[in-house]
Amino acid sequence: MFWEKKLTRWVEHVRAGADLPARLVLWDGQQHDFGKFAAPHVTLHVKSATALPYLLEPSLDNLGEAYVKGKIDIEGELTDIINATSSRRAP
Repeated sequence: MFWEKKLTRWVEHVRAGADLPARLVLWDGQQHDFGKFAAPHVTLHVKSATALPYLLEPSLDNLGEAYVKGKIDIEGELTDIINATSSRRAP
């Protein structure tokens, strides 16, 4: 699909720019870790490809909107979520 290449580039860019204790889990079971850790502090579950536009331009606003619309689920402490989203900006 068209989104796979863009998502892969985005994941690689985030990994290269930050060591975040965060994991992205896609609707098809794929997992992407954004750092080196024993267990993620934040896990973002993406329910479908329709959530990807919110992630590919990450911000606290976009994540909040995707969450409210039921496109993603987030596991983790609120402070860890805020720290993860604010420490990394869109490419």
